[in-house]
Amino acid sequence: MTRLQAMRASNEVSGFICSRLPSGRLESGCIEQGLFSKGTEGELRLRTTQVQTLIPADRTVRLFTERGVLKQGDYGILMLGEPGLHSPRFNVYLGNDSSEGQTFRYCAAFWTVSSTPDRVLRIVLNEALGVEPPQSSTVFTDYVEEVREAASMGLVKEALAMAIPRGKFKPSEWVSEATAAEEDEKVPLKVGELKLIPSLAPVVTTWILGLELVRNTRDRCVAAIMSHDGRTESCLWDGLRSMALFMVTEGLDANPLLLSTVQSMWSSGKERDLPPKVPQSRSDDTAQLRMQDSSSPSLVESERVERGQDKTTATPSDLDQLTQLIRNVPVAEILSRLAHVEQRVESISTRTPSSPDESGSRSLHELTTSRLKEVVERLERLSERLEDLEKRIARFASKTG
Repeated sequence: MTRLQAMRASNEVSGFICSRLPSGRLESGCIEQGLFSKGTEGELRLRTTQVQTLIPADRTVRLFTERGVLKQGDYGILMLGEPGLHSPRFNVYLGNDSSEGQTFRYCAAFWTVSSTPDRVLRIVLNEALGVEPPQSSTVFTDYVEEVREAASMGLVKEALAMAIPRGKFKPSEWVSEATAAEEDEKVPLKVGELKLIPSLAPVVTTWILGLELVRNTRDRCVAAIMSHDGRTESCLWDGLRSMALFMVTEGLDANPLLLSTVQSMWSSGKERDLPPKVPQSRSDDTAQLRMQDSSSPSLVESERVERGQDKTTATPSDLDQLTQLIRNVPVAEILSRLAHVEQRVESISTRTPSSPDESGSRSLHELTTSRLKEVVERLERLSERLEDLEKRIARFASKTG
């Protein structure tokens, strides 16, 4: 909870709720009734809060509970959002906590602003396991091949990858046909005897297709991870690539695989090379960091022209338009703000708690400093990209002039 509050304060999280769950049957409205911490704007009864946070959180908790995430040490994780490493994502964590000698189940639902999937998953796994999982030493761009490689090393007990059909379909028939089929384009991966996945996949598929957050946008990516009874059941639902991957692993050795497959799914096919937009902070220092969105017409159009230069010949008119687009980006203003942020980072990083009363703020200061440094790095990368584009335009102009 403290971590979520710190992430909210640094604007890494746009909103969150934490709720204590009953030990028995999950009654209707149990998340609202057990609420003990929140960081959302407005009332919980607002329709936007209900549709975007409370309802999907409630359905996620029920799915995880039905799948057996019940005992101490069990956990469930949901991540849902559009493709792109820095896209906003909805996240749910179901686990256990102890207070005053009592252990209770609780859930946390939160929206991240621009954090990468592996960073969020690493934080949640650290909360669930008490230790930070190691990173994978290999970087993959195809999560299906990554799981195939992991299976050859004995890290995967079962796995099934299937092309998601277009239009309406019956999940049970879809999974049954894929289970019986040989590997091909529609079933690119099969691992193990498939004893658990035939019952897991239809339930999770039906649940995903029933989420309003998914129905409204078919290219959403979903990662659902459920750890219980000594095994971890995972589903990667890649709406952009129209691919679903179900996997069963055992032990902690497979956690790096979870981190890297989730990361590669969100980056596959529609990776954003540009830095994410910097969210507006509630503090005066970082409020100045608002800059043009990374998907703004100027930068996207610039890259589109660059990628298409092999197919078409650049004309003076094209170069004039591109030059004007680049000039519209406030480079000088960005560099000025960058210098200001660097000064603030240096100022904050040199502060240390001077009394016991301030020690509780150390973690918040450290997290804020870390986030500011990330912002500095993003601004520096953006500045470098703009300068490089200007140089390339100048070279093209000299050739066509």
